[in-house]
Order: sequence, then structure tokens, then C-alpha cells
Amino acid sequence: MIVRFATYEEASIYAGVMRADGHFAAILDESMGFMWGPLVIGGFRVIVTEEPVEETEEPPGEGPIEGAILNFLRLLLGAFVALGLAVGIGMLWKAAGDSSVTALLVLAAAVAGWLGIYLIVAPLMIPFTRALRDNSSVFGWLVKGFVALVFAGQWVVMPFFILYLLWTLLVG
Repeated sequence: MIVRFATYEEASIYAGVMRADGHFAAILDESMGFMWGPLVIGGFRVIVTEEPVEETEEPPGEGPIEGAILNFLRLLLGAFVALGLAVGIGMLWKAAGDSSVTALLVLAAAVAGWLGIYLIVAPLMIPFTRALRDNSSVFGWLVKGFVALVFAGQWVVMPFFILYLLWTLLVG
């Protein structure tokens, strides 16, 4: 069974009590709860077996190869994000011309625009999260598809932005 709690502390106390009674208990969505807050995800969920578990086995550990691959993927993703930020700032700087004041104003306008978009989209996080968890929701599948297209588009478009920036810096 799954039980919801408003705070992480309540969820961890309940999970600890259930483990002490011999049940299997684990807190679900910890990272999402800490990232977005428990109100956005509908509270912290705890999965608990209804009957006590006789013997618990430790889950298999992560092997050295899997750990190395995951660390490499994390490094690659961090480099991709840093490169995207550098390219974006470089393109704003190039578009603003030689004036550093104009470049800072363009950068401030871009940040304000993104903040405005987030302020509009923020109230929609709760229905989006619920729709993403529901596999029978058509809206959820559309949101998942949109996220996949945006992610794929970033990987396709980024090399063109890098080449354009290099071209304008070297030739222009």
C-alpha cells in the first residue's frame, strides 16, 4: 500500500516505525519532493508491505563499470549545459555589438523573459506532474512526447549554434 504525508519528516518516521515492525517501507519521490516541494508532487509517498517481511536482502550494488558510465554521463550532461550557456551568452554578446552595456541589457531581458515564462507555467506543475504519473492520460503522453522532442531538439540544434558562433567569431 502507498501512504501520503505532507512532510518528509512524517514520512520518514512512518517508514522507520513500519521497518521496526518488520515491514518493507521505502519513501518514494524524495528528490522530486525536495526539488519542487511536497505540495507540488502531492506529498511524500511511502510504500509499505501489508504483511511483515521475513527476511530482507540488500539490493545488488552498483558495479564499477556502471558507476563509471553514470559518472561519464553526468559529466557529459554538465558539459552540455555549460556549453549551451556559453554559446547563449556569446550569441547575446555578438547580437548586442561591441557595447557591453547593451549586452548586459539584452542578457537581463532574456533572463526576465525566462522568469516570466516560469511564473506563467509554475501553477501548472501540479497537474503536469499528476498527468505524467498517470499512464492512461492522453495529456500525460502528450507532455512526455513534448519533453522528448524538446530534449532531442536541443541535441540537434546545439551543434548548429556552436558552428554559427564559431563562424561569426572567426569570419565576422
